[in-house]
Amino acid sequence: MVDQVLTYYKAFKTDFEIKAMKRTMDIANFGVSTLINLHMLTCSMILVCHLEVKDFESSWLGSSGVEEADPSGQYIVALYFVTTTLSTCGFGDLCPGSGRKFESFTVLCLQFIGMLFYSTTIDKI
Repeated sequence: MVDQVLTYYKAFKTDFEIKAMKRTMDIANFGVSTLINLHMLTCSMILVCHLEVKDFESSWLGSSGVEEADPSGQYIVALYFVTTTLSTCGFGDLCPGSGRKFESFTVLCLQFIGMLFYSTTIDKI
């Protein structure tokens, strides 16, 4: 689709303007796809938290002080966790529940996704 838009504008714009438009569209595409991926991973982490444990308070999300009846609080804390994990900051204030194998495995997968994400980002730059 980007190429179709650029082909349309090629008759009206210089090559420099076309390249600038392509860079802008690539950045916008990258930003939107990053936000969508963050949302999907955040919802997945909340789902893992609710599916694996019968007692919400013993999960990584419940032990962080978020109540089970507070979906916006769960989303914000899970988004923070996913973002710090993907960005490889990993502040350590949130971690999988002790003895929770499925949560630990999910976080491990999330860390690999973060490495792939940054490898792709560096490749695009």
